[in-house]
Amino acid sequence: MSGGLMVSDATAWIGIDLGTQSVKVSAIDSDGAPLAHATKPLSSMRNGAHHEQSAEDWWSATAACLREVVSALPAGHPVGGIATCATSGTLVVAHRHDGTVTTPAIMYDDRRAADFTEEVNVVGREVWSRLGYLMQDSWALPAMVWRQHTNPLSSSEIFLTQADVISWRLAGKPVASDTSHTLKSGFDLDHGRWPEEVFSALGIPASSVNTVVEPGTVIGVVGAMAAEGTGLAVGTPIVAGMTDGSAAQIAAGAVAPGSWNSVLGTTLVLKGSSATRQEDPTGAIYCHLAPFGSGWWPGGASNIGARAITEELSGATPHDLQIIPEKLKDTAVSYPLIGTGERFPFVSAEATGFTLGKDTTPTDPQGRFMEIALGVALIERLAFDAVEHAGYPVNGALSFTGGGSTNPTWRQLRATALSREVRIPRNSEGSVGMAILARAGVEARSSEDFGHIVEEMVNLEDTVTPDLTLQDVLQPKYLLLIDELDRRGWIGTALAQFARENTR
Repeated sequence: MSGGLMVSDATAWIGIDLGTQSVKVSAIDSDGAPLAHATKPLSSMRNGAHHEQSAEDWWSATAACLREVVSALPAGHPVGGIATCATSGTLVVAHRHDGTVTTPAIMYDDRRAADFTEEVNVVGREVWSRLGYLMQDSWALPAMVWRQHTNPLSSSEIFLTQADVISWRLAGKPVASDTSHTLKSGFDLDHGRWPEEVFSALGIPASSVNTVVEPGTVIGVVGAMAAEGTGLAVGTPIVAGMTDGSAAQIAAGAVAPGSWNSVLGTTLVLKGSSATRQEDPTGAIYCHLAPFGSGWWPGGASNIGARAITEELSGATPHDLQIIPEKLKDTAVSYPLIGTGERFPFVSAEATGFTLGKDTTPTDPQGRFMEIALGVALIERLAFDAVEHAGYPVNGALSFTGGGSTNPTWRQLRATALSREVRIPRNSEGSVGMAILARAGVEARSSEDFGHIVEEMVNLEDTVTPDLTLQDVLQPKYLLLIDELDRRGWIGTALAQFARENTR
């Protein structure tokens, strides 16, 4: 499978994961065994609908992680390639010649551009309908329109994705973006181009967007300046990456049609694989183009997740507390949304958090954790009902990844709510997924090659089986949640009815 580059079983492959709270860098060998790992924190600036980060912080944290990882590599493990994943829909404005970012980054859940979403959907209706989704308030294209209305780009500026910032810095010059990170900016996956007619009508110049290639494409090599700052060798291949959810999907091995990966981190992200793409008129489900012509990767990202634990239970982390099965019957059903607005498994700008079954919130952290964990598990079940209702296969292997999946009792509850056996990969970081894609970018020449590489590099740590004795406890709670979401008008009648029938 080698494309001519000198690679071996001892070659190290490096992946970068730009998350919300940290940068993570992992190096693994060609069998998927870990060689080195580093992480550095990131901070956010939140103010109402605004969520920003400093792109300079991204690079400084990434460079520091790379120095740590490269210096820790065992002797005789040269780096064969590097790829980056980042948050989906995060947008920056940069100088087109060197990638220097000119303003704070507009993050993936920033909703400042909500007033422009309807215009974007009306003007691009034919394109979005064909691609099977609607633009959402927090997506990058409405933010691009907002920026053009409030402070138009100069001729020397360009819109970039979060991953672009790192790739440009590594190469020391402009390099192509990828179809995964540009999906929420409006890239037309069917025609392989930007929809210039739509952009023109929205006031976005064709010159303001980057060139785009498929994930897994070698887009450049590490330049001298980045080599000096990171410890990487000059000429190390840079491979076009994918968004964080897709990266975790690769790390979990969920690339065969019908297989799915559920990522429970700050938010809940569901990613699967399908030979074909279906249309979701609600816009909750969208598809990434899979690498190496291997089909489509449908999924969606919720606004709920482990963030509710860190924000509501001061000092607690997702693995600090436990699910006590015998107490589930008396546990209230919580929809633990922080802030306003949901994007998956349903789209509602008005959605807010609520709790059913009790008038007061538990004062003890354990009790509140149980409510949050139960609510996330039930929304995860609704997410699977939503993708199945849309026509996607869900009968393949299922895996859990993300920080929330490190809690054994919580992942047991989630498996039980889904009535599914679940695989737990040994190395489930998005950075590991990008390390796998880096190898595929250098070595693979077909979808079969890609599948073989993923199979070789993904190792399982555990398998979780559902506790069927709890079905009589969880089923009524799920129906209670569906009825409430239906009553509030946040989910359509068709999905609500499908979810109810799926409990029988």
